[in-house]
Order: sequence, then C-alpha cells, then structure tokens
Amino acid sequence: MEAEIIETYHILVVEDNEPINRLFCRHLSSLGYQCSGVTNVEDALRSLMTNPPHLLLLDFELPDGYGTRILDAMQKMQLHIPTIIVSASPHAFTLRYTNYDIAEILVKPISPSHLSELVERTLTPIVY
Repeated sequence: MEAEIIETYHILVVEDNEPINRLFCRHLSSLGYQCSGVTNVEDALRSLMTNPPHLLLLDFELPDGYGTRILDAMQKMQLHIPTIIVSASPHAFTLRYTNYDIAEILVKPISPSHLSELVERTLTPIVY
C-alpha cells in the first residue's frame, strides 16, 4: 500500500533522452507529484535557481556535461536536495558521491514500480 502524499512534492527530472524524460514525468505525475523535466545541465541549473525541487532525478551523462556539474552547483548554492542518479553509464558508479546528498544510484532501465518505491522512500520524512 502506497502512502498518501500530503504535500505536493516537486521533482525535477534531468534526463537528455526526451521519451524517457516524459515517461518519468508522466509516471510521477500520475502518483500525485509535481514533475518538471529538463534535458541538459544549463536548463537544470536554471530550474534549480528559480524553482528548487524536493527531489532530483539525475542522469549522469548529458549533452552539455556530466551530472556532477549540477551536484557541484547545488553544493555552492547550499541546496540540500536528495538526488537519485539514474544512468546507463558505467562511469556513474565509479565516482565517489560522499560530498553529495545521493539517495540511490540506479542502472537503466528501471521499472516504474521500483522508481515509485525509491521516490516515496526518499521523500518520506523519518519520524522518531
């Protein structure tokens, strides 16, 4: 049973493959999340400055650079946004992400149900 979404969380999908980007956004929107998608580093940085999301789904290899450019920029802006790396690139798994708020690193392709579970778990606050 999925938890009810009380707050409308905003998720930014940074994925250069437009059909995959639309698929992720459509799926997440169907679950009640507000979702926006961009396909490159520059648009992602612009979006982070104007409308920071609650969660970032980040492809590693983008047409204008690597996802680490976005992670570095978030650090400089002191944005603490949980991030799920979703990549087909083997290089995404060799980097050290200890300086970043990485919730998970996933290999494409990923099932919608697995993505839903990870997004929900990442956005659900821990109650003590």
